[in-house]
Amino acid sequence: MSAYEEGLYILGIDHNDDMIMFIHYDYDETIPGWSLSRFMIGKQFQGKGYGKKTVTFS
Repeated sequence: MSAYEEGLYILGIDHNDDMIMFIHYDYDETIPGWSLSRFMIGKQFQGKGYGKKTVTFS
């Protein structure tokens, strides 16, 4: 996806040397602000709170 859309950034998140999730995000001029385009987490890591920790801001 990032190879086809200009301005799309990618981020991989690991835990204990295991890649657990992959995120695509971009800056959306229509909002204006950052937008989460795709959020993918490995099936074996789902339901363990990793996603919630990643997108929760304090």
